[in-house]
Amino acid sequence: MSGMVTLLVSGVPTPHYGHAVAHENRSLSIAAMHRCISIFRADAATVGCDHERGAGKAHHARRSMKQTRRQRSLATYHSTRTKRRELEMFDWESVRYFLAAYETRSFTKAARLLSVEQSTVSRRIAEMERVLDVALFERTSQGLVPTEAAARISGDAEEMARRSRRIQDQAQDLRAQVGGLVRIATTEALAVFVLSRVLPGLSEHHPHLRFEILTGYPSVDLMRREADLALRFERPHRGEYAVQRVAQLPTAVLGLERWRHVAPDALPWIDVSMPGFSPSEEAWRKTHVGTPARWTTNSYLMQAELVRQGQGVALMTQSLSTIYPELVPLELDLPPGPVMDLYLVAPLSIRNLPRIDAVWRAIEGLDTLFSP
Repeated sequence: MSGMVTLLVSGVPTPHYGHAVAHENRSLSIAAMHRCISIFRADAATVGCDHERGAGKAHHARRSMKQTRRQRSLATYHSTRTKRRELEMFDWESVRYFLAAYETRSFTKAARLLSVEQSTVSRRIAEMERVLDVALFERTSQGLVPTEAAARISGDAEEMARRSRRIQDQAQDLRAQVGGLVRIATTEALAVFVLSRVLPGLSEHHPHLRFEILTGYPSVDLMRREADLALRFERPHRGEYAVQRVAQLPTAVLGLERWRHVAPDALPWIDVSMPGFSPSEEAWRKTHVGTPARWTTNSYLMQAELVRQGQGVALMTQSLSTIYPELVPLELDLPPGPVMDLYLVAPLSIRNLPRIDAVWRAIEGLDTLFSP
């Protein structure tokens, strides 16, 4: 075999007489080499597969370890987050139960002190221990024995109790003391004829109250807190409001005594007219009096002053005759004027605030304020 290999490798020709034998041996040797190469390749492939399989197993193991670490990290994160949330929700009620148990050394006595069931105290203390992750009491047949942890936090708990009592005392003082700013929206005439007669007495009774009077006929938006209260002739139809009708004001034609016997169409009438709005008094006059108004203004105060000066007559709230005695109701052959409803309005969310309630109660008695 070595000679054949040499022949094949070195390429030295064989003698002539052995050429056929050499040729046969050469063919066999080539086939054998091919088989060796095939076997080597198969072995190499097997080794490669084994290597890749081993590498795949190692990769899977590393990936599994990473997933495990991630899951543990997430579990730790959620546990920490839950614990933090529980600590944030730790409230004064829990401290009350702890202090009662700490002072009485008994769940039963603590329950009696707090006017709750004994099981409630026991459950709250157990929950507190779970959230804080520390034992606060040892349960014995003789009662509760505070642990070192309980002794250490008792001082801070007592300080919380003192601060809680201080807050309650301050809140009680605030409820008893009526003060602060109250903004009232109304018309200029109602501010002059009504609020100027009601609020001074209230201010003397509650010296800490402050007032801001917003005059103008267009309604303010109470829900946007443009004012706290509104005194108006329109009842709101939308929104969450506290509404009370505080007065029904009959109207009458008022003027000086010298106009008493003049025919309606011959009288100089004074109207109030506003852009985009037709007051009921103006509508009544245009319906029942044929002549146009001599004076027209957008101010009820101006109207009242012109009537007082004798410039004419006007359909006005009859109560003005009690404010200005020189003005008298004129008995004309005309239908009665409309009755005007006056409403006090406030958002429901602030209606019961002490400062709002004080003003509300002062204004709600207007029905008898200007009775003739």
